[in-house]
Amino acid sequence: MTAQELVLSCTGEKWSTYDNQKFVYDAGRKALVSQGAYAPFWTARAMPGQGGAPRLVMADNQRLLLVDLDPATGMLRVAPAAEARPVLANVPMEDNQLADRTLHVPVPQAEAVTEFGPGGQFRWVRAKNKYGSEYTVIAGEGGKQYPLMQSGADPAEMNEQVGPHQVEGGRLWFGKTFYNGEGLTGVGGFGYFDAATASYRLLSPPEIRKWSVSAMLVEPECVWLALYHRGEYGNYPGGLLRWDRKAATVRMFKVETIVTGMVEFGGTVYLGATDGIVTVKGERVASFFVDARADGKYQMVGR
Repeated sequence: MTAQELVLSCTGEKWSTYDNQKFVYDAGRKALVSQGAYAPFWTARAMPGQGGAPRLVMADNQRLLLVDLDPATGMLRVAPAAEARPVLANVPMEDNQLADRTLHVPVPQAEAVTEFGPGGQFRWVRAKNKYGSEYTVIAGEGGKQYPLMQSGADPAEMNEQVGPHQVEGGRLWFGKTFYNGEGLTGVGGFGYFDAATASYRLLSPPEIRKWSVSAMLVEPECVWLALYHRGEYGNYPGGLLRWDRKAATVRMFKVETIVTGMVEFGGTVYLGATDGIVTVKGERVASFFVDARADGKYQMVGR
C-alpha cells in the first residue's frame, strides 16, 4: 500500500491463490482512478548468476520474468527483456490443463543431486514399501540401499523422506519432508548422509520437529532451512531456521510464505517463495513481489 496504490493478495481454501486486485487512487481528489487484476508471480527457480549474484525466475502460469540485482543500486529489479531472454530460454516449459484453463509453466526441476561420494558411488533410486507407496532412497555399490530411518515403527504412518538436499564434500545434507494428514505423520529434522561411513547423522531441535523442509542452503558457518506444513487442507509456512554449525544453536526468522529456493550473496540470503521474494540480512527480513504497472510493465515492490 502507498499513498496512490493498494494491492490485495487473495488466498483461498487450501492456500489456493487468486489474482491480485489493484486499486489506483488520486489522493488530491480523493477518487478511485482505476481498478484491475493480474495473476501473482511465484518463484520457479532460485540460482546464482554471474559472480554469485541471485537470479530468480518468476512465473505466473503463463509467462516468465527474471529478477536480479540492479547493477546501479544493488536492489532487486525485473530484468530488461533483452537481458532476461538468454536465461529464460534455458527454462523448459510445459502446458498443464486445469479445468478450462491451460497453464504454461516451467517443467519441474530435475533432481539436484543424482550421484555423490567418491567416484559417484551413491545415487538415488525409487523403491516401494510394503503398502506399495513409492519413495526415494540412497543406494550404493551393488545396489545396497540405505533408507532413512523412520521415527516410528510403521512406515505406513511415519512417512519421513529425504527432502531438499545439497552436497558438501562427501556429505549429502538434507532436510526431512513428510505428509501430515489422513493418518500419516512424521518428525521433522535435518542432517546428512556421510559417504565415508555410509551412515546418517540426524538432528531434530524442537523448533523443527513438527515441520517439513521446503528448501535449504548449506553454508560454511550455518545451515538455512525453510519450514512448512504439508497437510490434507493445503500447505502453510513455518518460518526460516538458521542452525549455527559451530555452536549448534538455532535462530528462527519470521517468514510468512512457503520458500522454494535460496541463494546467498553479499551477506544477504534471497528466498524464492510461492508469492514473491524474501530477503534476510542480519536481523532484517524484507518481502517483495512482482507488481503489474499501468503501462503493462512489471516492477519489484516491497510489501
